[in-house]
Amino acid sequence: MKPHRFVLIACCAALPLVASAAAEAPLVKFSGNDSGKTEEFGVKAPWLLDWQVESEFPDLAATVIRLEGTSEQAGGFVAEVAGEGRGLKLFRESGRYRIDVAAQNAKWRIEITEIGEERATRLEQMTSGAAGGISRARAQKSQVIADSFSGWRAESDQSLVLIGTGPMSFRISFGADGCPGLAGAEALSFVAPEKGNHDVYDSILLDDGTRCYFDEVAWISR
Repeated sequence: MKPHRFVLIACCAALPLVASAAAEAPLVKFSGNDSGKTEEFGVKAPWLLDWQVESEFPDLAATVIRLEGTSEQAGGFVAEVAGEGRGLKLFRESGRYRIDVAAQNAKWRIEITEIGEERATRLEQMTSGAAGGISRARAQKSQVIADSFSGWRAESDQSLVLIGTGPMSFRISFGADGCPGLAGAEALSFVAPEKGNHDVYDSILLDDGTRCYFDEVAWISR
């Protein structure tokens, strides 16, 4: 099997590139606001995968996009985004594929477009110094939705993992001072902000009355 070759095009450079390809109509389009797999599609190299993620609650949104080969073609990550974002990815292998999307609090759109060799070469030259692989954007937020997790695990006094009810879980950090006593806690109370949205939590309460506020909440893969 040939190795699956791709070039990552950074999100910040994606929007101008889309405009320059107005004459190239997308081969297929997919969209949704939930997790699932797209229908299978066939495409000839070189081709672009154009993705966009939007959300009414970007601080609480997470999306993972994976490409699955349906024959001899290999798959792999396309993007992992906390919040909103947009990007392009150039592929150099023809074949039949489907796309696996895991989305939470997010609306996503994906377009597949076959492009000419001249443009593909130009994109490779523009991104020759960019890192390939997974595009990751971690949210730096300090709240979680009340019904977005079903369990928890204390890693230490500095770190708490919440087991998500959707495709992603959370890792909560408590800053340099941590949350003294968390590592040995057998029960936790999750507390909403005193003001604002009471459908989210911003802190925990230990049995001894210690209240620890979230310093950062990051999405992690389950």
